[in-house]
Amino acid sequence: MQKKRFHILWIIPTIILITFLVLDFVNHDTIYSMFFGGRDGAGLVEQEIDVAILVNWDNPLPPDYSPYLVPLKTYMGEDIASYEENMMVHPLAGEALATMLTQANNDGVRGFIINSVYRPIDMQQQLWSARLEKDPQYGSEPKSFPVKVLPGNMSEHPTGLAIDILSQNYDVADSGFANTDMGRWLAANAHCFGFVLRYPKDKENITGVIFEPWHFRYVGLDIAEYCYNNELCLEEYYERVAAYGIP
Repeated sequence: MQKKRFHILWIIPTIILITFLVLDFVNHDTIYSMFFGGRDGAGLVEQEIDVAILVNWDNPLPPDYSPYLVPLKTYMGEDIASYEENMMVHPLAGEALATMLTQANNDGVRGFIINSVYRPIDMQQQLWSARLEKDPQYGSEPKSFPVKVLPGNMSEHPTGLAIDILSQNYDVADSGFANTDMGRWLAANAHCFGFVLRYPKDKENITGVIFEPWHFRYVGLDIAEYCYNNELCLEEYYERVAAYGIP
């Protein structure tokens, strides 16, 4: 009788422990969905896949595209860079951006300005329409005559993954930013934090966009490092993936 009681006393705590572990696992899954799930409740894995989305002339965002966004200030203090209070960003991009610019500051490169992050499709479309009003042929042959402004659903800014970075000493979005300390540091180090220089020099005939040394796109570490090491723009990366299934 005593042995049976001993077994019961041993089994009950074991059941309780297993139950706790199961509930703890489910709870963690729920927490991940809450914080990384987006508006449709997608999980963290789906959000990581989503950051690799290709957006360009040939791959516009779908009409129902709805990015997962959080305030940029969630991750970055004003001591790291200057930015507007209401800026929004994809959480993975925001966290990586804060880490990247903190490292730049530690390396003695300071004075960054976040010029633009998330921009709604309709706002981007207004910028595009304004260009067309000045020049009705604007963007008609982007591979031959690359542009600076893209149509609303062909721009990366509505994803919350694209970030325009300038500096207090050079706050003009033009090719000259590449020659600043900030521009050089970002070009050499952004891939270490999951960013690609989205519109590189000498790739205009592929991207259909002018050289933009201020425009960085979060794609995750693997893709960023592969593009950097192989001197590829994002279009070329996906061409390799389609042809060879790499990396």
